[in-house]
Amino acid sequence: MLKAKLKSVEGEILNVGFIESVNLKREESAPCDQLEIVFLCEITSQISEILLTDSKGEIFRGVVDEQIVSYSDKVQTKIVARSMEALLVDNEACPEVFHNPSSALIFSRYAKVGAIKTFPDDNRFFEGTLKVYKGDSLYTVLKKFCEKVYGVAPFVKGNELCVFSEDKESEVLFSDALNSGVPFKELEVKHLPCEIISRVNIKTHPDGNYDRILRNEDLSCDLPRVRFVDASSLSSSDIKSAERLIAQSVRRSTELSLVAKGRHSELLRKAAKVETKRGVYEGFYVSSLKYTLKNRQEQTLLTLRRKEC
Repeated sequence: MLKAKLKSVEGEILNVGFIESVNLKREESAPCDQLEIVFLCEITSQISEILLTDSKGEIFRGVVDEQIVSYSDKVQTKIVARSMEALLVDNEACPEVFHNPSSALIFSRYAKVGAIKTFPDDNRFFEGTLKVYKGDSLYTVLKKFCEKVYGVAPFVKGNELCVFSEDKESEVLFSDALNSGVPFKELEVKHLPCEIISRVNIKTHPDGNYDRILRNEDLSCDLPRVRFVDASSLSSSDIKSAERLIAQSVRRSTELSLVAKGRHSELLRKAAKVETKRGVYEGFYVSSLKYTLKNRQEQTLLTLRRKEC
């Protein structure tokens, strides 16, 4: 059973039942999880934070963006919230210029301000100049640093800033057979050639042109889709950024969507395999999900993409 604990702006804690509906959305490409929850009661206290749990533990913790009380045949309170990463997105970073900054410096300067208490233990260095511009959010700076140093965008789990996939070794099995893995009732296989980048033009010198071309050797058609990467010494990008652009575009070009009964909100970024009567799909991972509760019925819509080789 889902339970909600609300914190008011005055610090008062309210334990609220009467949950009418829940929509929880999680995407690897979005810095924040999004929650929309409706209570069959009137909540007059102004709420600042929400914690959603069940018997197994925490499902969602976040800050409230909207609180709407509606009066008709029945009184309802709708709360719209984002996970704690919202503090990284909503806070502006102090404009600065860093030369060869370490992860310890960047994380302590920007992650802790956003209420993130821990981060990866291995201290790595950004080789080059990292510029923080006026208007950059805390998350923008952390994302720029992590993509350069770790090769991936950061995400938050609890109050820890993470840069490595969750539980990479284990694999979730989805199956349309009885008593085997996570059962699902609908499957859609989508091919998206529009996502595939054909080549990346690279600038290798600060005063030069985009003189180097990296081609997608696995491209099956010759339709051009071009990107540009500044890999000069004054830029925060490098050659690997161009390689990642192509690799990510190929992974995004195949997508599986399935509907599973029940709540599976913990599966984001998990490796996944799908078994059907028509065949097996291997080498995927969960890239996004949407959990819904309505009329006491739970289901999760999951989107799977190909893993990095």
